[in-house]
Amino acid sequence: MVEVGTSPGVVTESVNDLLSPESTTNLHIRYNAKKEAYVENVTYVDCPDANTALRILNDGIKNRTVTATAMNRESSRSHSLFSLLVE
Repeated sequence: MVEVGTSPGVVTESVNDLLSPESTTNLHIRYNAKKEAYVENVTYVDCPDANTALRILNDGIKNRTVTATAMNRESSRSHSLFSLLVE
């Protein structure tokens, strides 16, 4: 799960791994040979069931960047991506 956004007052975009919040590395968006986008070095988690997937999703949500604004006490300063591959 990644967060794509900007810090308040900063115009530089960043891509952060919400499942590895201690990491300060700005992740990179890359394209494979089929021209499909992916995030390089992002955390992948095997989820044996739906409950585990929901727990992982909630862990990522807790690590989002939020900042108060005049209209919203917990305004998100970013967009989050959560990918789920079902095999």
